[in-house]
Amino acid sequence: MAVLKWASTGLGWSLRRGDMCEARLQQHTAYLEGLIAMVPPKYYLPPNPEEMAKKFQKHSALEKAGGIKQRDDQKLLKRMLKRKERSKKKSQREWKARVKTVRNEMLERQTKRRENLEARMTKSKAKAARAKARSGDRAGFEGKKQKFLN
Repeated sequence: MAVLKWASTGLGWSLRRGDMCEARLQQHTAYLEGLIAMVPPKYYLPPNPEEMAKKFQKHSALEKAGGIKQRDDQKLLKRMLKRKERSKKKSQREWKARVKTVRNEMLERQTKRRENLEARMTKSKAKAARAKARSGDRAGFEGKKQKFLN
């Protein structure tokens, strides 16, 4: 999970760029739900949540005007989350297909190799059988030597 840190302005949470949108969504919902809980009640009365929401909107508008990218729209965050889920599922499907094709190619190569080896063995056996059949008497060398002369 992404590491949350308190922003220097003190009005919101910030996440480093590239963190997952799930963390952003959780952080934002926790921030919105915990506005009152952040204020210790023993010091003063908790502020009105509507005022705090307005203050938050004002702060985010100022940051946006200052060029800081805002990631606090829950609709967009949920949409981004769904998009990431879809892309994950798509990549999983593609990876499964790739694994399947690689396995099939390996099996095809193995069967082809086995067939080639069998063909080579039968060819060499046939060649040996022909050589044995041809190894009869040769002209000028009829008959086999029975024993040594000396």
